[in-house]
Amino acid sequence: MSACDTTATVNFRTGELLVEVSASSLELPDALRDPGPPATLRSIPCSAMRACPRLDPLTLRCSQNACDPEPVSVSLPLGYPINFDLLETGSSGEVLNDILPHVDRIEIRSVTYSISEDSLNVELGELELYWGPEGAADIDPAEGVVRMATLDSEAARDAGTGAVPLDAAGNAALSAYLLGTARTVRFFVRTPVDIEPLGPFPAGNLSFSVRMAVTAEGRIVE
Repeated sequence: MSACDTTATVNFRTGELLVEVSASSLELPDALRDPGPPATLRSIPCSAMRACPRLDPLTLRCSQNACDPEPVSVSLPLGYPINFDLLETGSSGEVLNDILPHVDRIEIRSVTYSISEDSLNVELGELELYWGPEGAADIDPAEGVVRMATLDSEAARDAGTGAVPLDAAGNAALSAYLLGTARTVRFFVRTPVDIEPLGPFPAGNLSFSVRMAVTAEGRIVE
């Protein structure tokens, strides 16, 4: 008696992927800290005849006779690598690979975030979410890392929880990778931080979690 294929669709969610954007992530040199109180970003004079000093990892430009740091880009791992085959599909403890040994389609339906701590005293630019192969070390297109979503950080910090708008092309690339290359990927977050002379010296943390709703479709061989 020959086996028959039954098509099935499974909806499930990832666990929480945690990340913390902290002031220490900026790695600002102590030479820029004016202890105050309150602590502020030191204003360093400059002019056409007096160039701004070099203070790695920052780039300083002369603006209105003061050295103004270029925005600092912070890139961090988001949670841990995820093997989509081993994600539990419900309270039964069954994993995707047990239910659908032959997967024909897999995609991220939605992404949500939840902020657990926001004591960071500086503004952030857009929060960008990326996916990449399990072995990717940082956000680098050469390592196959692709942007998958972008979130307005100001609105997100005001709301505390909500949905993350997905990038259609990045999400489609992730689906193709999961289906045709490997089921284990890792995620990253990146945001620019713009600091200004005489503004508050960065302190505090922004901690949040991300969860993803996933749909998989495939064949059950009976």
